[in-house]
Amino acid sequence: MKYDCKRCGEPCYELAKFCNGQKHFACPWYVYIVECNDKGKTLYTGITNNTNKRVAAHNAGRGAKYTRGRLPVKLLKSFEVSGKSAALKMEYKIKQLSRAEKLNYNGETQKDEEKEKQS
Repeated sequence: MKYDCKRCGEPCYELAKFCNGQKHFACPWYVYIVECNDKGKTLYTGITNNTNKRVAAHNAGRGAKYTRGRLPVKLLKSFEVSGKSAALKMEYKIKQLSRAEKLNYNGETQKDEEKEKQS
């Protein structure tokens, strides 16, 4: 369930953790795929809690070392997840995919796809 974060005002997710009777909130995290401006139009995958700010950092040369020599980058896809752990897991999964699979990736996990086939 989403709520407005007390820290940033953005829609955030409720955590199942209580501290002194108060609910904790976490801002959503995003897994993103950018296309670099190099010969092969390579793809870079990363995580962030603010996609626009992160892409701007990449384009300013303050992003990942990989993208610094391949500017400007263009945001292709962004997937919202409920926390940093989920973002890291999705990022790892995406990085294992081929270029074509990354371009066709829609954010679903293999388990979700298997459930749909069984239904």
